[in-house]
Amino acid sequence: MGENALKNVVTRCYARDEYYLLKEIILNKLRGHIDQYDVPKEFLCKESFGDLDVLIVYSTSSLNIRNLIEELFHPTEICHNGDVYSFDFEKISN
Repeated sequence: MGENALKNVVTRCYARDEYYLLKEIILNKLRGHIDQYDVPKEFLCKESFGDLDVLIVYSTSSLNIRNLIEELFHPTEICHNGDVYSFDFEKISN
């Protein structure tokens, strides 16, 4: 799904160093809001990334994931499909 899920924003692939920077920023924002979260291990030979997958586990049924995404990440677009939320975060200049 990833970068193809969003129809109203332009996305691009990020170089490995950009990806790791965004990963750190996103995981830091989740601290204190989600019980458990992680990112699947990346392939070591991969040089660019079109999206970042974050898996979350939370125990509070009253937690509204969409509202949390809006509060923490201020996306332009959010796409919800089943248990998956796709959204844009921030752009890093080339």
